[in-house]
Amino acid sequence: MNQEYALVKTQLMKQHINFSTHLPSITVAHLEDPAITVMADFQLRPPYSTSMHTHINEALQQMKLLAVKSLFVVNTDNQIVGHISARDIQGNKATMTANQLDLKVIDLTVKHLMTPPEQLHTLHFNELSNMRVGHIARLLHELGVNYVFVIDEENGVEVVRGLFSISRISQQLGENVMSDLSSHSLIEMKRVFNLK
Repeated sequence: MNQEYALVKTQLMKQHINFSTHLPSITVAHLEDPAITVMADFQLRPPYSTSMHTHINEALQQMKLLAVKSLFVVNTDNQIVGHISARDIQGNKATMTANQLDLKVIDLTVKHLMTPPEQLHTLHFNELSNMRVGHIARLLHELGVNYVFVIDEENGVEVVRGLFSISRISQQLGENVMSDLSSHSLIEMKRVFNLK
């Protein structure tokens, strides 16, 4: 390497300095906005995953460290074999499953609590162009699920492109979509849900 680079001048760090606490701003959404406004797009940020053999406490710790509420469960070929959420681990599901299997909760692995692909609701990415946030909010509410997954095609093969999360939509709307909606919000949602 013949080119010479000038020596960059540094400074010494001051004492008692803090980490940056700037968090990315949450995009405020409204029920009439395009549905894609509230979709977690895996082309922008890849999803996080875990193995089905991971113990549930370890998976929960992984979620906390990554600041996410769910993980995809993948096999050794990185194919999706399920999905697990913090609610699956922290709710009654873990206790009930442990009792059924005559195990201690601490001994459960992701495989015991994950939701298999055939039980996960999906929409196709192409369908989203005519949908509004209100359509997705109603869908999640009516299905009583926390996630709906978005399927797309790459080179003729189906892939998971993103997901809609009840917690993310609630955060962006500033309303709890699943429950405790104010009467004003219910009226607005009913009006938007009637959109064709």
